[in-house]
Amino acid sequence: MSSIILIQESDGGRVPGRNWRRLAVIVLLGLVSTVHCPDISAPMPPSCPQATLTSPVDVSSEEHYQRALKLVARADESGARVEFRRAWEQDPGEDKYVQGLTMCYIHHQEFDQAAAVLKDNVARRGPTSLGYTLQGELFFVEKQYALAYESLGRALELSRNQGYRAHELIGLIYIEYRRYKEALEEFGMAAEQEPNSAQVRYYHGRMYYQNGNHIQARDEFTACLKLQPGYPRALENLGLCFEALQD
Repeated sequence: MSSIILIQESDGGRVPGRNWRRLAVIVLLGLVSTVHCPDISAPMPPSCPQATLTSPVDVSSEEHYQRALKLVARADESGARVEFRRAWEQDPGEDKYVQGLTMCYIHHQEFDQAAAVLKDNVARRGPTSLGYTLQGELFFVEKQYALAYESLGRALELSRNQGYRAHELIGLIYIEYRRYKEALEEFGMAAEQEPNSAQVRYYHGRMYYQNGNHIQARDEFTACLKLQPGYPRALENLGLCFEALQD
């Protein structure tokens, strides 16, 4: 059993409400048969797959993790997945190993494997902000935006001061529904918590531009390019800001 937030009609489409705590909840039976990721609060079933890879005993979990990061930097995603898995096998309770492995599985669209890691994490630690955020990541990639929205809201309830990625994903969900003012607010909170994320600053700039705030948009695109020169479309959007400011 799981639940989703009741979403309201606006702008010709179904969109998440502004304050998810005030909305009614629809309880869906048999949800697990239609989505890959179960309710994060559900216990791990006995059938959850166990670790199968073997790891050299003289290599620590942290070494495997550092190897994975280097492989990611070299765009060797398959190798990184193996190293993240080995790090997680040795220390499945460590947040960064759980996050690294889950995101690898999501990126490769191995959704059942990602769900298995999350189930194991819940069985060991119970519901956590990280677990709900990763569940939100999974639902978002599957374009199940209402379920993603609910998961991310729960993540923020558990850890509001460490939820920049949850705010970012909620902002992206609002963009999908053309709720640009709400998206601007979410990206603003994400940028406040993680000002060194080029992606967050880019989307914050986009929402400023969409809402007609061209000076603020210019500043955000400039910040984005300082953090990551050549960020896709940031320079183009910066040019649009200058054009708008000259009118």
